[in-house]
Amino acid sequence: MVKYSISQHVWRSIYPLLIFFCIVFSVSSLSGYIVYAVAESRHGLWTDAAAEAADGFIMRYGLWFLVLANIINCVFFMIIWRKTKKDLPKYENTKLTVTVTALTILLCAGLHYTVISIIDLTGFMYLFPSFIETAEEIAAVFANAGLLVRIIVAVIAAPVVEEILCRGIVLNRLLLWMPKWVAMLVSSVLFGVIHLNIPQGLPAFVIGIVFSMLYLRYRNLWVPIIAHAAYNFANFAFYLVIGEEINTWLLLAPSILVAGVCVLLLIKITPAAALVQERAQEPIAEAPQ
Repeated sequence: MVKYSISQHVWRSIYPLLIFFCIVFSVSSLSGYIVYAVAESRHGLWTDAAAEAADGFIMRYGLWFLVLANIINCVFFMIIWRKTKKDLPKYENTKLTVTVTALTILLCAGLHYTVISIIDLTGFMYLFPSFIETAEEIAAVFANAGLLVRIIVAVIAAPVVEEILCRGIVLNRLLLWMPKWVAMLVSSVLFGVIHLNIPQGLPAFVIGIVFSMLYLRYRNLWVPIIAHAAYNFANFAFYLVIGEEINTWLLLAPSILVAGVCVLLLIKITPAAALVQERAQEPIAEAPQ
């Protein structure tokens, strides 16, 4: 096993995040430049018609650029993830089961409705007036995009890319030189940071801890990916099926109940992954007979 200095550990934990931001910003900037350049060539430089055409195109197809950024990020992170796994402990009982999958989905649906209920009851969003405007612009882009691309971005692309990055790579690399709980907190903070704003980042930090706990219990990256996808899909279910007009207290109580019951069942009836080797080529010392 390769030994790393503290500075090397820090760099190995941070540079995947830099790759994430560089690719997202590069694709966003390049796509925006191309869209506006095409609009200006058709409607004239700095004209209202050009700006309107460009804005309309971005509103309709902007999410596809995010899909492209996620695909590129996924390629890079899969390569890094394969290298990271070589330094990880060896576990057994890591197979994904139907029970774990079902309880994870219900748990994260309950957590999502708990979070949005608490945000609504506390008026948390109103502490950040500038974010409300930004959120409305993002919501407009989602509303104008097709349902298919919205599901691809929120339920497939984001969970896969962000979980490979934050749990698969960053958390596991932090665990090589940090205590488990510190690594969980740091990786969850970084998970909040990649959302680039406080109103989304704080809930993401809390949910990131849950995703980290699920990963550390089952040592299967599909578990937090499914949890993340279920959490995001619950948002679609809320607005498409339930709607915004609902008593928040009526939503909060059953959400907490569902999440709590799922946690208890996950602990009681699903076995955790069992450690086999501490590190590659480093077997656990057997207890004296």
